[in-house]
Amino acid sequence: MAIVQNPITGRTRKMFGTAVFSKQFGKNTMRTKPAGVKNPNTIGQSTQRTKFSTIVAL
Repeated sequence: MAIVQNPITGRTRKMFGTAVFSKQFGKNTMRTKPAGVKNPNTIGQSTQRTKFSTIVAL
């Protein structure tokens, strides 16, 4: 992970290609975009997501 030190742009955010810029522990950092994210689409997971969205809506 690299610390972004750019006085021209200041705080860099968002993504650029495969690089993701963020602020972590008060320092600007750059990391790579994750190759993949596990997103199980099982019946149990769908039920849990529905319950969570209902609670958030309240």
